Amino acid sequence: MHPQTVTSQMNNAEGQQLMNERNALAGQTKNTVLVVDDDPQIRAFLNHVLGAEGYKVLLAESGEDALQALNASSQNISLVLLDMHMNGISGLDVAREMQKRPELSLIPIIMQTASNEADVIREGIEAGVYYCLIKPLNRQLLIAVADSAIHEFASTQIQQEALQSQRQGMELLETARFTCRTLKDVEVLSHLLSCSFPEPKRAIIGITELLINAVEHGNLGITYDEKTQLVKSGRWRETVESRQKMPEFVHKKVDVVIQNKEDGIYLQITDEGKGFDWWRYLEIDPARASHPNGRGIALANKISFDQLQFSQDGSRVLAMVHFQNHEPLSTLNW
Repeated sequence: MHPQTVTSQMNNAEGQQLMNERNALAGQTKNTVLVVDDDPQIRAFLNHVLGAEGYKVLLAESGEDALQALNASSQNISLVLLDMHMNGISGLDVAREMQKRPELSLIPIIMQTASNEADVIREGIEAGVYYCLIKPLNRQLLIAVADSAIHEFASTQIQQEALQSQRQGMELLETARFTCRTLKDVEVLSHLLSCSFPEPKRAIIGITELLINAVEHGNLGITYDEKTQLVKSGRWRETVESRQKMPEFVHKKVDVVIQNKEDGIYLQITDEGKGFDWWRYLEIDPARASHPNGRGIALANKISFDQLQFSQDGSRVLAMVHFQNHEPLSTLNW
């Protein structure tokens, strides 16, 4: 199946905003994308689209070529755009191999697949994929997701050195309480909290998603549909930061409590919102496969934590990782 371009274009203001954000990001981190696909037409399409947006593009036509490129240039690659189904080494195999290797495991992966079945998408996410794009590819969505992935990669790189010393201290933690308000708070706190978990890289995905959910959906009241449009237009972060300055939101905060117990790590996150229908998002829904959002809670549920327990209205969540050979001792009665 060959990609199709989307004829509708962003307006000039939105396009300029995206370009400004990309130019700022380029000064902070590398912006080389490795494109892996065995279809020459798709490679040419992606090379054209990403190149036009200011990315440097490396091309690979197989999983074997992708691993060779990663071995040779891992320090220069900020994103891998990977076809799921290829002859020989598949995209999933490449993703799994990247997760095994510390020098490659932090590089975000966007997987392309022609299937929107939940099991296929889940398999990709479990292999460490940042996002699954459904073919035929939507040009605007591709750029929005690529920008988001590279921004997160840059943030992660900046904080890795500090994490080494933070982890030694957080391993001594018994109980701690934090508050956060902004997306910057979320980035800092999620990295810090992840140091308390047995597998920080696994935990940080879910911690970040739950904290963002508490800030944007909980405290700021940004709906699912509203976020979809904001992400597609590249205005999500700008809108969140702007809304937090409004009088009705400026004092709202997210309360976070983490406890190291005999049986595991317990993380409780409470926002000041009206709650939401959280049960709809515990599993990956194929109906939302083409949306740029809606996977965060499912990621937290399936990848990061052994158990998620929401309050009835969804304004509070308890996330747990159990130590081996221990049954959970603690739950919350809402």
